[in-house]
Amino acid sequence: MKRAVVVIAIVHFAMALLLAGTAVVVVMQIRAPEVAKERDAINGLIVGASFLAVPAALLLIATWGLKKLRRWGWWTALLTDTAVLATLTYSVFSENTVDREELAFAILFAVMCVVLLLPVVRNSCVGEGAHIAHS
Repeated sequence: MKRAVVVIAIVHFAMALLLAGTAVVVVMQIRAPEVAKERDAINGLIVGASFLAVPAALLLIATWGLKKLRRWGWWTALLTDTAVLATLTYSVFSENTVDREELAFAILFAVMCVVLLLPVVRNSCVGEGAHIAHS
């Protein structure tokens, strides 16, 4: 069903914007006077922003593929969601603390993984309902 996949593509687009916005906020922290004095803090913020920007870019690509009902779009969305979920889960268990924002992101990515695996969505992009034409 194309409508379900379009809704999922819109949600992935919103998730990509959320990750990209968070990356921008992290980069903007470099201008803070207390951070500007610490070279290690600046490097850490840049690394943190890149860890947010890469999945954001991948989710934008996945959104485009999902909108076109392409198999690669479904796979890109599923693999990106799974990788981000695994990273967030590892972060929670390695630090032995539960951060509300990380938990909210983890739940969002877990829900999207489950939704992508629903037969209606999976068959629309991977199975019989998918376009055969190559882009």
